[in-house]
Amino acid sequence: MIKQAAYGVAALGVLTSFVFGKDAWSYVRTWGHSVRQSVKQEVPVEFEVARARELVENLVPDIRNCMHVIAEQEVDVDQLTAEMVRKQTELATQKDAIQWRGSELKSGKTSFVVAGQTYSAEQIRTDLAKRFDRFKISEDTLKREQQVLDARQAALKANREELDDMLAAKTDLELQLEHLEARLKSVQ
Repeated sequence: MIKQAAYGVAALGVLTSFVFGKDAWSYVRTWGHSVRQSVKQEVPVEFEVARARELVENLVPDIRNCMHVIAEQEVDVDQLTAEMVRKQTELATQKDAIQWRGSELKSGKTSFVVAGQTYSAEQIRTDLAKRFDRFKISEDTLKREQQVLDARQAALKANREELDDMLAAKTDLELQLEHLEARLKSVQ
């Protein structure tokens, strides 16, 4: 059965090519367009109105969902941004402490008084090394969090664009619906 259908389609293709030559594809495409237009003209206007209303109604939940996602992402991005600012401030404080201890060590002193306690140069060096390690870890963490923030901002932007597209589609559908309703009233 399938084999016969395939032979039939092949024979029809060969016959069409033989009759119309190089312009066969143009004829087939024009015929397809003509059939499509004929079918569209036969669809009742009431059906088109119902279809347009259904399309608009189907967009509303998607729009609401997208708005909800955007709101959540905006809160998330704001929180991440505030956290980044706080961590950058902490990082600057750590950097200042490291620089101060480094400059103290370079002064050549053998003992140092910090917060009312006396420390040796070796203790300050050890503390400085630990602080520097923590600073590097904090700096790397901040860079990774910045990448996360950038990714979330990009996702937020993409969702906003998607929402704009859905709102534009809804407006277009509502406009089509108004035209169809006007056409329906004129037919009645």
